[in-house]
Amino acid sequence: GAMAYYAMLALPEGMIGMAATNALPTMAPWGGVDKILGINPLAVAIPGGKEYAIVLDAAFSGSSHGKIRVYHQKGENIPLDWAFDADGRPTTDPAEAINRLLQPIRGYKGTGLALVMGILSTLLSSASYGTELGNMVDGPRPGLDGHFYLAVKVSAFVNVSEFKDRVDGVVRQIRNGRKAPGVDRIYAPGGLEAETERRYRREGIPLNDATLKGISLSAAELGVDA
Repeated sequence: GAMAYYAMLALPEGMIGMAATNALPTMAPWGGVDKILGINPLAVAIPGGKEYAIVLDAAFSGSSHGKIRVYHQKGENIPLDWAFDADGRPTTDPAEAINRLLQPIRGYKGTGLALVMGILSTLLSSASYGTELGNMVDGPRPGLDGHFYLAVKVSAFVNVSEFKDRVDGVVRQIRNGRKAPGVDRIYAPGGLEAETERRYRREGIPLNDATLKGISLSAAELGVDA
């Protein structure tokens, strides 16, 4: 979410925005079991015209710790392709997943992409890469994490209006394409999030019982009205 926000800062200026960051190690290199690789997300924002912007914000793990913690709160098993146990075997136990290894997306491709994003985010700026930054138990070393930002000025290559019109065409082609069985709607990256944002602004953000309880406890500790 934060990375998408930074990538989208370029949109009003008619630019394509890209952002990446180095994350604390939660994965192992493909074929290994040492927790030395972060999920190191990449976000790309491409401006549209009348349609929503195309926004891809993705880490290179099958899931995030946040989602796994929600499953743990609900007492539910996680999908088998989200995490590994200490020996590198898939696990459905959310408690074990939190303390062990996240699985990369699409095997070696996921770990390769995470590696590249981590290098771009740290080695160019002399920031801390991977285990240099810290770990999930002790946390990061303050002020040493690194990021990578790139803004592409569309008008340096093509007319901005024509570019946005073509982006709209890409979005509509995806939305109007043939749907697989059981699929009601097809979204380009960012479409579902754009609709969700509009709905949440109208109706509020739904929270589960565990989150509401945490808010109430924090409010009580701070002496404020929840």
